[in-house]
Amino acid sequence: MNKHKYPKEITDKIKETYRMANNGELKGHWLSDLADEINVHKTNISRWARRHDLTHNNRNNITYSGEAIRKEYKCCICGDTFIQLETEKRKTCGKKECIHKANSIQSKKSLDNRGGTVWTNKHPRGMLGKHHSENMRNNQSKRMVDRWKNMTKEDIKKQSKKTYKTAIKNGAYSKRGGYSRSNGGKRKDLNNVYFRSSWESNYARYLNLFKIEWEYEPKRFLFESIKRGIRSYAPDFRLPKENKWIEVKGWLDKQSKTKLKRFKKYYPDEFEKTIMVIEKNFSKTKDDLMKIGFKENQFEYYSEIKNKASGFIKEWE
Repeated sequence: MNKHKYPKEITDKIKETYRMANNGELKGHWLSDLADEINVHKTNISRWARRHDLTHNNRNNITYSGEAIRKEYKCCICGDTFIQLETEKRKTCGKKECIHKANSIQSKKSLDNRGGTVWTNKHPRGMLGKHHSENMRNNQSKRMVDRWKNMTKEDIKKQSKKTYKTAIKNGAYSKRGGYSRSNGGKRKDLNNVYFRSSWESNYARYLNLFKIEWEYEPKRFLFESIKRGIRSYAPDFRLPKENKWIEVKGWLDKQSKTKLKRFKKYYPDEFEKTIMVIEKNFSKTKDDLMKIGFKENQFEYYSEIKNKASGFIKEWE
């Protein structure tokens, strides 16, 4: 179905559903129910609704009036006037330089509120403005590569927990970057193996149901020539008898895309053996993965697995 032009009966249904949702008449997963009813992905429905002023960031705090109200505002940086929805909170005119300057000001204010900024405070050991030498950076890079090579699975788990706790302590953790269905922990029915999400543990139960041998994160592939950023990748499962790797992926963030692109570049043979378990067919996640290089036969769909297996597995989450 064309994502820009829907039949009138579809558009009328979308408008009526959003009117009811904005007035509090619908609760729960109403958008998913609508998507199933009209056979349009909910992401495309949301985009269409935004283009036609049916929704905005703080939709839950207003009622639908039938027509969005636009007002004229003054840019907090350059002083130019711009028009936006009354319910939006943007304070700049939208020009790139104004957005960058406003973000910079806000960042400095945020640091000030936490007890000082990196622009005014002195470094406790007098290192402000200094840089590591090229030799130092190369040695540090080599040490990190060697460290990852020698780390056990238990060491990796400890490091991950430590990183998570530090992020929480510093206020840098965001749920956006975590698992959408996160339920990390050990599963007694799966030999007390630690899984990061319910999707991963359910997929392990699905493999057990069909008596398929599996290993959880048995190997980390290193990108040794990469000096910064994503430098390794550990697929979720390995199926030794089938000689396959399995990655359970609810959605793709920027880091995940980079990781998979580098995996394809540095380990092309293993990339060809990798199966991606995603929520369902005809989704943005699948489109993004196919742009990276995955083929049609490298996908499994969690929704189909759930329908097939969840009724036979008592511990299904």
